[in-house]
Amino acid sequence: MKVYTSFDEINLELEILKLESEVEKEKLKRSYFYFKESISPAHISASIAKTFVKKAFFAKILSKILPF
Repeated sequence: MKVYTSFDEINLELEILKLESEVEKEKLKRSYFYFKESISPAHISASIAKTFVKKAFFAKILSKILPF
């Protein structure tokens, strides 16, 4: 436990904690925004389409490399 010798030290510590709390709230808002964006229907369908394109691309390359 920290021992304070003046009210100025207490006020400074409270101000630091308040700012740290605000930073954490902003991080949480940002994380929520990115999470919400990542589960949007447009993002999911783009991700699925990207997966199919990658698989088709690699299948085409492998079919040219491996003769069977």
